[in-house]
Amino acid sequence: MAAKNLHGRNYEPGKPLSEQFRGEIVNMLNRGFSKKQISRDLQVAPRTVRKIIRHFQSYGTVSAFSRGGSDPRKVTEDVLQCIEIWKLQKPTTYAREIQSKLLLEGICDGFTVLSVSSITHSQRGKLGMTRKKICQIPTEQARNIQKVDDFLQNTQRLSPMTLHFFDEASVIKTTSNRLYGSSYRGFKAVEVQKYASNATFTVNLLHSVFGVDYYNVILGASNGEGLIGFFDYALDCERDNGLPVFLEGDTLIMDNCGFHHGRITESALRAMLATRGVTLLFQPPYSPHLNTCEYCFHQMKEGLRQDEHYSQECTEMAVMDSINSITASQSVNYFRHCGYIY
Repeated sequence: MAAKNLHGRNYEPGKPLSEQFRGEIVNMLNRGFSKKQISRDLQVAPRTVRKIIRHFQSYGTVSAFSRGGSDPRKVTEDVLQCIEIWKLQKPTTYAREIQSKLLLEGICDGFTVLSVSSITHSQRGKLGMTRKKICQIPTEQARNIQKVDDFLQNTQRLSPMTLHFFDEASVIKTTSNRLYGSSYRGFKAVEVQKYASNATFTVNLLHSVFGVDYYNVILGASNGEGLIGFFDYALDCERDNGLPVFLEGDTLIMDNCGFHHGRITESALRAMLATRGVTLLFQPPYSPHLNTCEYCFHQMKEGLRQDEHYSQECTEMAVMDSINSITASQSVNYFRHCGYIY
């Protein structure tokens, strides 16, 4: 049943324009007519003109592609494999970008290239891919894979009983004072409150599969001198059974914090450890998950949240209570979670 469009031209709903008529639109464009003028002279909607021109520019033909029946644009195994590889290489690739790539690389032509919706449906139905949030990996971390492999190979040759991990964490003493209140217009909201300095503490922690070997809490940030002082005391510490914390053949592992590699600090620390037969090993950059202290600090901060009033009033005591709650069985689980115990 014929109908009229807004321009007064007769058309059949659901039936595409003839190939001759579509070719006339392209010819008028090549002769210099604007899209608006083509729409007016041929009595075709501007959207239809733009769609036909875009179709010709993308596929080099004015012929309308088949819709239904024996559709020639069936998803072949070769095309599906290309889609899978491109999505695995770059998960953020859009379906329209895949469509363009299929044409540019000659995998499909204008008559066989998949539509954007077909590509999307193929990803979900045939490949089982779903849309999810991207987990971003820094470029530096991607380049660090070989260093991680080397580190894991070195530690796998060592007994978990001989490994000691060291790390620092900051704790900020905050106030529970509220920042906003109500008052009359033109008057300040004044309230007598408790003063807090927002002092920052640093927790130095030495951890092994037996539990927390030694720790201290200092005011302010740590530095190379503080690191040397920490191990000067830790090397003389003993466990509850009377054995020293460090035995000959043990390995100390720490991250690559700047002052750990200080010109004087690192050499002095290696010399101190060497007197007890202990080796110093640095974990790979961008690999905090390989240090068991990170999980101890997570447990510590969870403990500080249990009683916020106590943590604010007696920050150092709250930190010590949280660290002292770390058990040997939890330490074994942290070593297992990092991959040092199977």
